[in-house]
Amino acid sequence: MAKKAKFDGPGGTSYTQIAKTSRGRLGVARLNSNEVRVRIEPSSDEAAKKMSGNLKDWKQPEGKNRRFSTIVNGKEVEKTVKLGKKLIGSDTSMTAKAALAG
Repeated sequence: MAKKAKFDGPGGTSYTQIAKTSRGRLGVARLNSNEVRVRIEPSSDEAAKKMSGNLKDWKQPEGKNRRFSTIVNGKEVEKTVKLGKKLIGSDTSMTAKAALAG
């Protein structure tokens, strides 16, 4: 099994990277047995502006921090990750379930 790429968020949250492209990266972090945080880090201010219209209900970037995040329950995770993949232009087959496993 390949080692999963990780990246850290503020407050010590460790995300498993699902995809990374020239537009940004997408990761997930299990918060508890029911909730997962999905995070998109756009690679530029321009990419963030293009994504923001599709992520109105997500926590928005502030200042120099270019990141969007949302907390979803287990039933919404794959749908949310699919949107993230689309926004960063990734066709990876990795799923949130695989990223969060073991």
